[in-house]
Amino acid sequence: MISKKNTTKLEAGTDITYDELIEYFNSLNYNNNEKAVVDPGSFAVRGSIIDFWSYSEEHP
Repeated sequence: MISKKNTTKLEAGTDITYDELIEYFNSLNYNNNEKAVVDPGSFAVRGSIIDFWSYSEEHP
């Protein structure tokens, strides 16, 4: 994970755990929606899958 000012870039093979990623989204005040990602700044955890919608993107 590379953090530069207000941007974080996640890349395949990055050494971040499942729990660390969830904790990171919580630290950024992302909303944890239980079933689906519905708006920017939200994420959903479904089993081992974490879906998220970045504030900077038009689509999740």
